[in-house]
Amino acid sequence: MANHKNDNKLLGNFCVYDIHIEEELYKYGKADMDRVTQSSNLPTRLHQQVRKLQNDNEEVEGRVLVELPNVTTEYAKDVENELIAEYLAIHGELPKGNKRLNKKKQR
Repeated sequence: MANHKNDNKLLGNFCVYDIHIEEELYKYGKADMDRVTQSSNLPTRLHQQVRKLQNDNEEVEGRVLVELPNVTTEYAKDVENELIAEYLAIHGELPKGNKRLNKKKQR
């Protein structure tokens, strides 16, 4: 079976990003930096999410917060989860776009 970047121990070039809608934080996420969409110069995962959200919202901005070269998928997830936990501690709730993900983890 081939390795894929969902394997927690696999090394890769990742980033952690955020998406804002109308200047309000919508979500944090992680993406593969080896897959970049040329038209936006954003990681493809981030680019796709921004485009989808732009269908329903006027002002959507996605940005790479930190690049994580040559780290494990697990490490990149940990960095993402730290940002989500920090947001939760400050605001008392998860970012709207991360709430669905948290419900999946609780099952």
